[in-house]
Amino acid sequence: MSWIAWEKLHFSKNEGGLGVRDFQAFNKALLAKQAWRVFTNAQFLMSKVLEGKYFPSINFLEARLNYNASFTWKSICAARNLVLKRARKVVGSGGSINIWKDPWVSGLPNFKVWSRREVDSEDSLQIVYELIESGIWKREIVDALFAEQEASAIKNIPLPAHSCEDVWMWHHTKLGFFLVKSAYYIELKDSRAPVVSSSENRLGIVWRKKRNAGGSFVSSSGEAKESMEHMLLHCDESKRIWYYSSLRIVTNQVRHYKFADWMVMLVNRVKDKAWWNYFWCLCWMIWKRRNVWLFDKRKMELREIIDSAMSWAREYECAVGKRKGKGNVCSSPERWVPLKSGVYKLNVGAAILERFGVGLGGVARDVEGDVMAATYKFIQGSYEVDVAEAMSARHALKVAVEKRKSEPSVFGRIAADILAISDYCTSISFSHVRRKGNIVAHKLANLSRSFDTMRFWLEEVPAKVSSFVLSDILL
Repeated sequence: MSWIAWEKLHFSKNEGGLGVRDFQAFNKALLAKQAWRVFTNAQFLMSKVLEGKYFPSINFLEARLNYNASFTWKSICAARNLVLKRARKVVGSGGSINIWKDPWVSGLPNFKVWSRREVDSEDSLQIVYELIESGIWKREIVDALFAEQEASAIKNIPLPAHSCEDVWMWHHTKLGFFLVKSAYYIELKDSRAPVVSSSENRLGIVWRKKRNAGGSFVSSSGEAKESMEHMLLHCDESKRIWYYSSLRIVTNQVRHYKFADWMVMLVNRVKDKAWWNYFWCLCWMIWKRRNVWLFDKRKMELREIIDSAMSWAREYECAVGKRKGKGNVCSSPERWVPLKSGVYKLNVGAAILERFGVGLGGVARDVEGDVMAATYKFIQGSYEVDVAEAMSARHALKVAVEKRKSEPSVFGRIAADILAISDYCTSISFSHVRRKGNIVAHKLANLSRSFDTMRFWLEEVPAKVSSFVLSDILL
């Protein structure tokens, strides 16, 4: 009989456990769902009953337990902390968000600002609405009011193009909806001591053997010896690669870790297979960059490394999808395809640029492939790839409509803007196109790195892009 430690019984099989459900953690997750419903839905019947009895003059966050409270209220309050630690507000109009008390900045610990300011005076700013003007952050005020890191995180929050309310979202799901499954794994992780699984031990052993066998490495500059940690994590070029990739990893925070120890920490935190596919491809490209410099004396560009890693990851996912019979994984077209006569096709693309910003590009063409309109725009800030792509669609569609005449998450808000703008169109459809079939929009997005203002062309494109327009037509 094989024995297993009681602490590891509830781990998933991938983590070296048996996957047995922890009913105490699961019960707390179910209670957290009820707390979330009371917290976010004031029209819910149970919310009205509990509010009338336990917090008639204050909000749910400030409510306290009375000595004669019911078992239901005690149970909900017991799970309230699980909700509050992972919930944050998504900025709509900003009218209901307190700058200093509410969790609303996704890039900060606990989603709250920590700047020490005199906030009790009559002239001090209290509401997020006061930091917004015409759907844009008041950058001068934000920079003056907050620390540099806080100001950067705030300015990176995309604002909706149409008026909408501030809403609460569950930070650990993509769409912002509360899921019992998500809350269960968070509670399970918080309640257990960190135990390294057998698979993680094997991973550490493999990397230590590789490190010991390989000795030291030659740096990409060829001027000094370096360890594996320096090559993959602490080299200036490697830091830039990790940060400017869609993973947005800041390796300065792991300066005192060995690579194997850092891997163990990441395995505990990240479970997304696509994330890991891209991660390992980036590691391989960093290693390839070192070899190209060492043997060919050629320096690979940052964008070449990141794009190649993404291409390798997608190719791997396509191969796995085909092997499993998922034929729709690679169904996106690889070249530009015109639509039927009388319909304009709008291609959009986004580029994560080195200058701490995102380039948005779009091009509208008719059935013959002739350009009706083209645009690009540079936006400062750091955004996830899906958010950047959604912002590109919103910008291009908005420009196309103007020049011619909701999920509780950042992506959902931008998608809502896209749908609101699309109401002005007689007919519209959306589809995903691979980069080879969307090259003009992608090139326009990259061109925006040279300008801080939005540019627009009618029935033409910049000279640097015209060759790609002809290529789409001739191929």
